[in-house]
Amino acid sequence: MVSNLGMVAGLAMGGLLAEPVKAFPGLFGAEGACNWNESKEGVRWMVEYPFALPSVVNAMLIGVVAAVTTGWLRETMPEQDQAEDGTGYFPQRPYILLSNTSTILSFHRTEKPTLISSILSTLTTRTLPPLISSFLLTLHTSAFTFILPLHISTPSSPYSPLLSNSFHSLVPTLFRFTGGLSLSPLMISLYLSLFGLLGLLFRGFIYPRWQNRLSTVGLFELSLAIFPFVYLVTPYLSLFSWGHQDTTEGCAEIWKWIALGVVIGGQTLAMTMAVPSAEVLLAESASSEEGVQEKVQVVGNMVTSLASVVGPVVGGVAYAKGVREGVVGAAWWFYLAVVAIAAAGWCICFQGRVYEEPVDDEKR
Repeated sequence: MVSNLGMVAGLAMGGLLAEPVKAFPGLFGAEGACNWNESKEGVRWMVEYPFALPSVVNAMLIGVVAAVTTGWLRETMPEQDQAEDGTGYFPQRPYILLSNTSTILSFHRTEKPTLISSILSTLTTRTLPPLISSFLLTLHTSAFTFILPLHISTPSSPYSPLLSNSFHSLVPTLFRFTGGLSLSPLMISLYLSLFGLLGLLFRGFIYPRWQNRLSTVGLFELSLAIFPFVYLVTPYLSLFSWGHQDTTEGCAEIWKWIALGVVIGGQTLAMTMAVPSAEVLLAESASSEEGVQEKVQVVGNMVTSLASVVGPVVGGVAYAKGVREGVVGAAWWFYLAVVAIAAAGWCICFQGRVYEEPVDDEKR
């Protein structure tokens, strides 16, 4: 919850600080209070680098976090912990007497298992399904988070100057069209922050009730059914601005915001149900033996971290290829939707059966 709240605040902050000369002309504009060089266009470095201010503020916040971590955060591993009085600068290591041969042998026998052996020990018939589900879930949701701002910030146009072939028609068809919504960074960040805040409220007040009524697996399957629908209809947002470089008036503008709200709202609702459900299912798949749940959680974090890297990379490549070929929905239809459908099928066919099987009494 705390990390999600930070993401919402970060989105809002990034949008507010982007293009500061336009957003805050009284401070950074031509007659702004911070325009000490009296430049005609505004603060010079902000004019040349309109998106540098969010990065500068982000770097400052990271520096504060690093200082707090170094000065006050306590080590959780006992063998790596420092002295309580703060005088210890080196990790504590166990010492043994060299004259005691049996102690030396027993010490080497009780060494900690390697990382690979720890990972392999967590891969069982009960932990594999939720791990694969978490991987597939993060694979397409991370790509959505990366591609959507690119898509809705792309200028709206009846054609794309990046088309690699000259035979593309300027008239949109059911599957061949391009362009975006021409939204500013400020509008994008505020809109995403609003739905992120609504997602937090849903997770805190509504999700527990739905979980008790539908069960964790049922709620997870419901969320997986929403994702493909969102990915299939998202590219068609471009048609609301087709042929209009400035759609700030009329019914087209109203319908554009309604459609965008349906897409982002559906994704937020599905994410709010899927992420905590996946975490609960992964935790319940581990046995209650000492240290097993911690290992499963570590492996789960590794799996989701890998998916969060692969997802945006593959999605970005597919999106760029689709824009060049005049099919802006290529990444949505042939990557995100396919992965989402695969995740739903995997959960229904395999993961649900696993949780219907009884757990051995020894593992309870």
